Amino acid sequence: MIKLSWTILLASLIILPKSHSEIHLSGAYSFLYNNGDAKRQNYVSGGHNGKSYRGFHVNKMEFYVEGSLEDDITWFSEFDWNGSDSPKLALAYLRFNKAFQKNIVIDAGKILNPLGLFLQRKSSHQNLLFGSPLLYDYHTTVRSDGVVVNGAQLAGLAGLGGSFTNYANAPSSQQGLTMIDQDYPTGVMAYSRKDNVDYYLAFTNGAISQAEPNDSNSSTNVLLKMSYVGAKNTRVGFNYSTGAYLNSSVVVPANRSANDYRQTLYGLDFQYQKSRWNVMAEWMVSSFETPNIASDLDSYGYYLETQYFWNESFYGAVRVGGINFENINTPLGKMSWDSNISRTELGIGYYLNEQVLSKFYLQLNETDTTDPKDNLLGFQLAGTF
Repeated sequence: MIKLSWTILLASLIILPKSHSEIHLSGAYSFLYNNGDAKRQNYVSGGHNGKSYRGFHVNKMEFYVEGSLEDDITWFSEFDWNGSDSPKLALAYLRFNKAFQKNIVIDAGKILNPLGLFLQRKSSHQNLLFGSPLLYDYHTTVRSDGVVVNGAQLAGLAGLGGSFTNYANAPSSQQGLTMIDQDYPTGVMAYSRKDNVDYYLAFTNGAISQAEPNDSNSSTNVLLKMSYVGAKNTRVGFNYSTGAYLNSSVVVPANRSANDYRQTLYGLDFQYQKSRWNVMAEWMVSSFETPNIASDLDSYGYYLETQYFWNESFYGAVRVGGINFENINTPLGKMSWDSNISRTELGIGYYLNEQVLSKFYLQLNETDTTDPKDNLLGFQLAGTF
């Protein structure tokens, strides 16, 4: 699959002047002050370039550009800047709102990820706490650019997904994969609603843990989501994904290829909204096939988030979650292939107006081995423009 995101964006710019489309500009910003433990490299939300957030920072600036090419064809792009690195293209897709003259929406390019609930509200002005649930935030010890020799080597790396070099001990800056990548995938997605059920079907590059704009192998990832939306206050979704996660350059056993080793993920999400209460939860099971280890690398992650609004501006929020990693065989017996981890987050916030949110938060992390020294206390100001 080609790098669709840049192709879609370029095509939009070429066609746009001929279509007399009105361009809409908007964005979001986030500034924060964090006072946290130093060792947060295991988390995507750990800081800039793996360094811990301490003191004042520009957390992220998001710039949105959107328009229409025809009545039923729109386009959207998002550029993100984290305050230190170069801005990057986060989203860029064309949307066909009545594909095949039916009640079907098709997105093509660097698209939204339909799985779960969090990625639709990951921007700081939509996220009432800080960072992401561990499903999206924790670097495991599975890599896309290499494989371990045996189970003992993998078990020995437990808890080091954000800091180890690679399986061959050669210099490398790449961190381990998360269960679900926070970056948006590149591909094509179709959406429709029938009989109070939302259906999403997508074909993308890579696996759900590796949302690469280019193909890292010749496999295509399949994403499927179905959500029941017929209840008054409740929404329940089923999620499924399967795709190859290893780069094609990785050396695998004879008569096999990188495409043979897949990550499969499935699970449920739940949302309840009534009066002043919002409740959200996800439970996902992930399985990585890998050379040199007979059993799959299985894990399950979860979180439960509850929000309560005392009035339309002032709220409190709690999120509890974790990831448990299954055992694999090693010469020392059965051992967990990564360190089990849990997280508790507390937060209070106040909307200064409809566009500006201020919030305080506390994040506590715990593993089943040594103290990771990666807790966090902070304040964030986030808004839109």
